[in-house]
Amino acid sequence: MSEVINIEKFYNHDTRIALLEKSVSDISCTLVKIENKMDAGFEAINRRFEVIDKKMDFNYEKLDKKMDFNFDHLNNKIDSNVFRLESKIDKLDHKIDFNYEKLDKKMDGGFARLDKKIDSGFKWLLSLIIAQSTGLLAVMAHGFHWI
Repeated sequence: MSEVINIEKFYNHDTRIALLEKSVSDISCTLVKIENKMDAGFEAINRRFEVIDKKMDFNYEKLDKKMDFNFDHLNNKIDSNVFRLESKIDKLDHKIDFNYEKLDKKMDGGFARLDKKIDSGFKWLLSLIIAQSTGLLAVMAHGFHWI
């Protein structure tokens, strides 16, 4: 079974103190070992954090440069597209103005021809009215024996 413990040896104070000192020494050694392991673990973790921090800084700088490049590229592309759109709008504006002037000239010519036709029609109608009135007056003069 278990070892028989000699109780008499625990009655001696020197033995008890020696056992306590050995236990305290063992605990101290264990604590030193644990502290060393913890320090080594913390140092390893700190080194990992430093590596991660460097990687994050590198990636942040890389991403920042990429974002700046893309931002500049998009700004240039937008400026280019805006310039193209403005030039197309200007061309369309000139084309609309040209077509408006052309249409205005056609309409002025058409109105002038229409005015001439209306004037000639009015003259023809007026001459027809005068001829009819003269004919009616001649018939009336003959009927009333004025002639």
